[in-house]
Amino acid sequence: MKALFIYSSAFFVLFGLHIAFAANDLDVMFQIVAAMLVAMTFFCGHVLVFINGRVNHPFSGQYRLGYILSLPLSAGIAYAYAGMAFRLELILVATALTTLTHGAWLFFVRSK
Repeated sequence: MKALFIYSSAFFVLFGLHIAFAANDLDVMFQIVAAMLVAMTFFCGHVLVFINGRVNHPFSGQYRLGYILSLPLSAGIAYAYAGMAFRLELILVATALTTLTHGAWLFFVRSK
């Protein structure tokens, strides 16, 4: 639970910063924070495992929890990139990308 608390806290702080930067027309800072939010979303399971300190145990509950959390977060990113419009194809692409990032890591770790 500690890893989830740290991840959620960082995500919410960055989300607040991205709103503040957008409101104040700080485009470069907004883009940096937006890229960090995208990375945190698509690699949520990886980040939780890293924070938890169990990098050698990729099939942990933290990793699965991170994957499950990344699905609605990636749908939210697709919604934002679509200009706050619901576009099913973009949501499907975003959720497929998060599935790919989580699944590919497990595939390559398992194959070692």
